[in-house]
Amino acid sequence: MVDLALAPYMDSCRLSTLIKALQITRARKTKLIVCNLSTRVRSVFELSRLTTVLTIFENHTQAVLAQPYISS
Repeated sequence: MVDLALAPYMDSCRLSTLIKALQITRARKTKLIVCNLSTRVRSVFELSRLTTVLTIFENHTQAVLAQPYISS
């Protein structure tokens, strides 16, 4: 799980790191969960279409509570 509460923006280097993490989690047949996206970061995710491949939650609590129910 990646909590982005302290990330006010997302540049290409950070996107690249996140995509690499996504590749690793997929290879391990798990999910990469992200939460607490600012409006700015969410729009970058939408423009890059990461919203279609990531599991995104509004906040940390929702992400933690949903983990047992998320299938790979």
